[in-house]
Amino acid sequence: MSFINRIVNGDFETGTLTPWGSSNVSITNLHSHTGNFSAQLLGGTTSSLLTQLVPVVPGESFEFFLSIAKTGGLPSPQVDITIIYLNIVALPVSIGLSTTIPFDHLPDNTNNKNWITIYETTSIVPLTAIDAVVLINNVPSPATEDIVVDSIALLQTL
Repeated sequence: MSFINRIVNGDFETGTLTPWGSSNVSITNLHSHTGNFSAQLLGGTTSSLLTQLVPVVPGESFEFFLSIAKTGGLPSPQVDITIIYLNIVALPVSIGLSTTIPFDHLPDNTNNKNWITIYETTSIVPLTAIDAVVLINNVPSPATEDIVVDSIALLQTL
């Protein structure tokens, strides 16, 4: 069985966020699941978002992987992970994946050794979809840590 990863720069080893879209996200070399870099989403009362648009074909399905942790001893914010299938005019046609990591459920990665990896299966791409948008965001909450994400993959199974 072969796998095709639709995510580009999911390990952030370019040292940049390109081609990710983001708000309140930066590259860090203080925490990494693999390689030297990861993306750090601001915690606290700040809403942070990491997003990438990927091409899809009707009938495909995917396995989604993400390694994630918090950066210190405060609680982690709630993190929502969503994949939305879009049609040719970029309108949503279906939700491919929706999962939530609840408040204070991430390991402390102060020593860069504690990560959890999320494994999820998407729904099948509907007939009218041509793209999928992958969204990773935190829910603002006072006195919560930044989070780091790395090793992001959206693998098409053939």
